[in-house]
Parts: sequence; structure tokens; C-alpha cells
Amino acid sequence: MLDSKASNEEDERLLSDAESFAHEPRELLHRRRTFPWLILSALFNILLTTLCLLLYLRPISYPSPFPQQIYSPAQDALEYKTVVFHSNAASDSTPYQGPPSEEVDAAWDVLYRHVGISQIDEESARQLPNQTAPLLAGSSQYIVGLDVFHQLHCLNMIRKSLYPEYYGGHPLGVKANGSYQAEIKWQNDWHIAHCIDSIRQSLMCSIDVSTISWTWIPESNLSAPDARTTHTCRDWDRVYEWAVEHKLRDKFDETAAYPARSSS
Repeated sequence: MLDSKASNEEDERLLSDAESFAHEPRELLHRRRTFPWLILSALFNILLTTLCLLLYLRPISYPSPFPQQIYSPAQDALEYKTVVFHSNAASDSTPYQGPPSEEVDAAWDVLYRHVGISQIDEESARQLPNQTAPLLAGSSQYIVGLDVFHQLHCLNMIRKSLYPEYYGGHPLGVKANGSYQAEIKWQNDWHIAHCIDSIRQSLMCSIDVSTISWTWIPESNLSAPDARTTHTCRDWDRVYEWAVEHKLRDKFDETAAYPARSSS
């Protein structure tokens, strides 16, 4: 009997609690139901804000828009930045243009002459798409060149060929006379032809699709192409730093024949 009475009292208590909950203000019920969602929403907003801040505050280093598909020992030095080209007119000229002079020659030489040939370790050499030679027989160092420096060398040769009087007719810097004159002229002509086509191939390989816009020229009363174009460029300074770090410092024996290196 006592158990039955206690059971009835418990049932009445539970029923009373249920009735109290049922008669709670509708606003309080809504708050109870939505409170967990508010917490989840707040946590999501905090996470999203944190991610946005991290992306905004981190140093800008673009993922490679033009990936280096073929292995290069300098590929880790590749970074990208936005560059506006010079128009090369009036005050917007660069040190690399104008009539030949010691200053112009020096500016071009700095670009490639002292860093054009590099040395790399054997592990890097094994990953090259084309086999290269060791510096000496049995050496763990190998010789290599980045093609950008070859292209700059070629462009400089073409520049020099435009001023035969200043460079003595020999843009390679070779002076000749007598029976060597014809041979040197042939070498120069071949070198210039090689350089022109090498640069053509490089331009068609890289395919710069940056846009050239037309702007109104009041003095001419017409629209003309504007050479101050905006480009996404590989950072020259980073690659040049790599070339300085890896410049050829040891002796290279170019007269010795070496057995072919196994690709394994």
C-alpha cells in the first residue's frame, strides 16, 4: 500500500513537472531549443575569423601559377610577384638600354656573367632531365647552368651586334685579324642566329599572356599600346641569390671525357 502511494506521488510529481514545462512562456522554450545552435554558430564564426586572419596576415607567397614541371635544382627558389614593366621612354628608362657604354655593359654583365654557371651536388644532378658532367673525374659536384642566364647572354650578344663600330664588329668580344677574320665572322654570325632563335623558343615556351592595354595619347590624338604592362613574374632576386650561392667555384675539366652516368 505504501509502495502504491509512493508510486502515485512520484507520478504526480513528474506530471506536475511536465505541466509546468508545458506552460512555460513560449520565448523560454525557444531559447532552450536554440541555445545549442547558438553555441555552434559562435564557434564556427570564431574559427572562420581566425582562418581569415591567418590568411590575411601571412606573407604573400603565391602558389605556383605556372608550375615547374621539369625538375630544376633552383625550383625551391621560385617565388611570384606582380611587376609593372617599364615603358623605356624618357624618364622610365632602365640601365640596360641606350647607346653602348661602359656603364651599360657593366649593367648587363652583372645580370649573368658572374653567376651563369653553377655547381650542384650529385643528388641534384641525378634528378635532372638531361645528364650533366661532373667537375672532375670522381667528383661529387656537377656543372649546370640555368637557362635564364643563357637567354640574357644571348640577348646581350644581339644588343652588341647592333653596334659593330663600338664593339669592333665582334659582339663576342673577340678581336681577330688576318686568316682568322673569316672564321671569327662565321662564329659571330652563327652565334647571333643561335641567340635569336634561342630567345624565340624561350618566348614561345613561356607564353606570357599578360595583357597590353591601349591608352589615349592627347598629343597624337589617338589610342596606342601602353608598354607599362602588369605581369605575374618569378622573383628575379630569389633566383639570383640561388645562383650566387651555387656559382661555379671549383675547377671544371672540360677536356676530359667522362663515362655516361647511370640514371638509376
